[in-house]
Amino acid sequence: MIRALLFDFGGVVVDTEVAHYRSWQAIYSEHGADLSVADWLPAIGSGSSTSGRPFDAVTHLERLIGRAVDRED
Repeated sequence: MIRALLFDFGGVVVDTEVAHYRSWQAIYSEHGADLSVADWLPAIGSGSSTSGRPFDAVTHLERLIGRAVDRED
């Protein structure tokens, strides 16, 4: 018998936004670029940082460095 059910709606129980942002900062740094908080803000709460809406971190990185990157990496 199920006695309780727990839902975590993107940061309610566990705040993963900071870790997600810092991991992208590290990726940008590997390519010699910076990811500012201002640029990252549209990704917060969107559920994805590579979906193209409202923020695509890979496309943004490619614009900053002037070349394509391997999305699989």
